[in-house]
Amino acid sequence: MSTLSMIPTLMQQPEVDATRRIEFDVFVNYCDADRDWVQSELIEPLLRAEIKLIHKGEFELGKDKLVNIEEAVERSRKVIVVVSPAWCASGWETFASLLAMAPSPEGILYRLIPMIAKRCELPARISKLESIDFSDPKERKECLDRLLRNLGRSSQQINEASTRDVRRGIVALAELLSNQNVQVYLDLYEEYFTEASRLIGVLNRYKGLHDCFHNAEIAYKQLLEKRKSVAEGKDTWDRNEESAGELVNELTALLYFARRAGFPAGELLWTGQVERMCPELLTAAQEQDDGKLGAVCLKLLVPLGKIPSRINDKLKMILANLHSVAWRIRFGRSTPR
Repeated sequence: MSTLSMIPTLMQQPEVDATRRIEFDVFVNYCDADRDWVQSELIEPLLRAEIKLIHKGEFELGKDKLVNIEEAVERSRKVIVVVSPAWCASGWETFASLLAMAPSPEGILYRLIPMIAKRCELPARISKLESIDFSDPKERKECLDRLLRNLGRSSQQINEASTRDVRRGIVALAELLSNQNVQVYLDLYEEYFTEASRLIGVLNRYKGLHDCFHNAEIAYKQLLEKRKSVAEGKDTWDRNEESAGELVNELTALLYFARRAGFPAGELLWTGQVERMCPELLTAAQEQDDGKLGAVCLKLLVPLGKIPSRINDKLKMILANLHSVAWRIRFGRSTPR
């Protein structure tokens, strides 16, 4: 006998037990902590592909857990163990006990497929087995197809299963859309979303106007500070002229935005007054007439003081209306309770 023939290996297929009664394509072994994930990501896709399987949810109640697992392994062509940190901490101990008691543990290991649900270190006993990694959602579809091929499903059968899923989804959607109550709600939601979109647009316009006023207020305060500094002899008049020019630039930007943002005409009555003050500011600064400059600043205080307050009130009202629409979208009711 050669030396090589005496080396035991799991690569050699163990003898098939002719007395085994195969009832299932696969037994899925998992721990309770992973139950929901296994149900949605593995069991349901396998069932849709017409894989006949058994798992702990179908075990006979009142029977010893280890006996249930042993019988499921015995009655299945393949065994999938869903590996995760939780399974390694609890499920592997039970499965290891089964291997220890089995007359031919190699027979079980040969049929075993480790399926990685969450990355972790595999138990040494199964670490050298070829596994399939379901931990990356982007690769899960490809891994499922590979698993189905290993379970004896052809590419055509896999495609047919996928087509059936799509067909069921389309039929379910068609049935849902044919429901009169659903149609009513869809019409309402379309109306709500249209109103929400309109309000968001209005909100953005008033927010933009508010920001323009804010910039003008900053330039206005800087001019007042420079006038005081010049009056105290700390600065030259050139600083007043420079600050007046910066304020006029901000007021011009404010007028440009206000007249092109689509506001109601009744809300823009102040623009004519502000527009007339811009050349007055520049003239007073250029003539170095502090009295005239102070008079223009005093007139500017009216629109710069009152209009932003009105805009704030408008923003609050729009936000309240938007909240009401969001409530209707979420709960399907006309008004909050």
